Amino acid sequence: MNFVEQFLQSHLNLTIDRATWLDLLHGESGSDMIEYVLIGALIALGSVAVMGTFATSVSASVNTVNSGLTSDI
Repeated sequence: MNFVEQFLQSHLNLTIDRATWLDLLHGESGSDMIEYVLIGALIALGSVAVMGTFATSVSASVNTVNSGLTSDI
């Protein structure tokens, strides 16, 4: 039993036999799964980049409002 099988069995109470793993790796559904994982990773990386830029602009706006409010007091 390899690490993935041990993890699935101990944490998720799932057991997947060797034939199912080989079918996922070599069949059409396995390649579809890999494509979905790659698309998800691309969306996640894009989201992180956009959120970093968005956070910088929001922080600059908050600082501008803050300095405007303190100068008015």
